[in-house]
Amino acid sequence: MNPLTEKVPLLHPESADQGKSPGIPREVRERIKKRAPEFDIYGLMELLHHHGYQLSDVDLIGYQGLESQPSFIKSVEFLNNRVQIIVYLGLAGANGVIPTYLMKMADNGTINDRHFSELIGFFDRYLLKTWLLGMMPGRHLERLGQTRWLRAMQNFKSLSSLNWLFNQIFPDLQVRISRKAINIGQETRPAVLGTSKIGIEMILGSEFRVLDYGYEILLIADQEKYKPSQPWHVEIQKRFNERIHPLLTGLELHVDLWMAIRSTSSWFRIEKEGSYLGYERLRGAENECKKILIFSGYIEA
Repeated sequence: MNPLTEKVPLLHPESADQGKSPGIPREVRERIKKRAPEFDIYGLMELLHHHGYQLSDVDLIGYQGLESQPSFIKSVEFLNNRVQIIVYLGLAGANGVIPTYLMKMADNGTINDRHFSELIGFFDRYLLKTWLLGMMPGRHLERLGQTRWLRAMQNFKSLSSLNWLFNQIFPDLQVRISRKAINIGQETRPAVLGTSKIGIEMILGSEFRVLDYGYEILLIADQEKYKPSQPWHVEIQKRFNERIHPLLTGLELHVDLWMAIRSTSSWFRIEKEGSYLGYERLRGAENECKKILIFSGYIEA
């Protein structure tokens, strides 16, 4: 449920106990309300989840006030099938970012106090719900999807994140990653005499070069075989397509993926099924380290 479209009723003490909360006895609700300031937010969410509440059933509301904050949670209210948790955190709280002169303008009537509170509360609900979702990914990971969640947590355009990712997928290989400059060819459009401006809108010629940056990834194996019947280049291609490509799709990364084999124990045979020309050494050639290109180009959807 989108926090921006949620219709959250205003707090009215006389209506706080109206309706029945599914799966949670009245006496438990009263104990939660009475001891609300003693709760840790994660412990409270686990308790509510145990009684059948989901994250979409919980509203976090920032308390608007500048008095001291003795705890994180101020109070808990049960309204129909929803739970409202009022916390000492938000835009208009003592630790908020709203300038004090705006608060004074609302107090002295320069601006409408009710409209001001509703506006701040609208943003508070969205920001606090987003914060809670980020702090408790396990509660919405299945709905969000592992790929999207992981991409949200990691910046895969950095060397450290790419190095971490490839080390997770290829723990049995040595990983070397470096950033390099590349030139990309871009086609130009035809010039129109008397209209086009050379050097501003276009250049002469059918193509011009643009400087960009890509990543060179080198995976180093001691032997050419991953398993007795499976060479490393097949396994690398498989893991890259199934596990890495979906994570990097849409990030517009130019990747050169190389495989290096330190030594080989066999050579290429035409009559042998499963031999791979270009990946296995020819008979009589020196047994030297080979570097083989697995993938080169932009990762597209």
